[in-house]
Amino acid sequence: MVCIALDVMGADNPPAKIVQGGVNALRRDPELSVLFVGSLAAIDQVLIDLPPSMRSRATILPAEQYVTMNDSASCVLRKKNDSSIVKAFEAVKAGEARAVVSPANTGAMMIAGYHVLGMIAGVSRPAIVTLLPTKEHGKHLILLDSGANVDCSVSYLVQFAVMGSAFAQTIFDLALPKVGILSNGSESGKGTDLLRGAANVLSNIDINYVGFVEGRDLADNVADVIVTDGFVGNVVLKTIEGTVDFVIDAIKQVAKRSMLGAIGLKLAKGSLKRLFSEELNPSYYGGALLMGLNGIGIVCHGSADETAIANGILMAKRYVEKDLIGLIDQQMNGLDFAGFV
Repeated sequence: MVCIALDVMGADNPPAKIVQGGVNALRRDPELSVLFVGSLAAIDQVLIDLPPSMRSRATILPAEQYVTMNDSASCVLRKKNDSSIVKAFEAVKAGEARAVVSPANTGAMMIAGYHVLGMIAGVSRPAIVTLLPTKEHGKHLILLDSGANVDCSVSYLVQFAVMGSAFAQTIFDLALPKVGILSNGSESGKGTDLLRGAANVLSNIDINYVGFVEGRDLADNVADVIVTDGFVGNVVLKTIEGTVDFVIDAIKQVAKRSMLGAIGLKLAKGSLKRLFSEELNPSYYGGALLMGLNGIGIVCHGSADETAIANGILMAKRYVEKDLIGLIDQQMNGLDFAGFV
């Protein structure tokens, strides 16, 4: 039985909806238990009707204080060190849970995780890991950092690459993951001084570095892991999300223009629904891993629904069972690239 701590407070949706996501995860996996962290009244409201077999796998850690989306991330240390997100990470540190899932303030979650659990040895900063679909069905691209570190150094990018490679080995069973750096061209002379510096290091350490990768190649399986700073990574992520919305609207508009278009859309509706509701839907992936923390932390979107929360919990359980932290620690242990930076 793997216990996952779910922070139910501070999201765009009410706590009851987040709790329901945890209940859905319990329903889908009988080997899962969930520690619900937050308002006792809001949690009880949902759990009270659970059958005994599920209720026995649901425990509550009361926490009335929480971090809002408008709070500064540092408030978890200055004003809200008894908040639900801090208590969730403390439960992991105490061995009461194995991972944290939260749809709350991302910055606050990062600081709380760093403050309570610390970092894996050799890792300076956590990175947000996002899984993106590729042209090959069932295959995903690992993008990091997706927004945690706007300003990066060469050593940060190298650490992201090593962690991303370990992630690909553990979660996708890739023996030798291909690692690339996102740049404005595939030629070695392209990119910034920062990118060229990171490329130099990755070319001289034990990692399957394949060079610079352009934005248009993200879905083409040129690399399994793409490394970038948090500013560019977040822009890429939001651009992809916006493009998906545009394509959906464009398809609808074209279908409205003629009877033939409407018939074609109706015939393709099943396939399109599966595509947009699964592989191109952020809820399908549940949330993003805060990689580098000395423990599993999954941050879901602030507006995450019950499906996204459930998927985030099940994803966290998978990372625990695969011992992702152990492998990253093993990969980082003894890594010495100071002479190349």
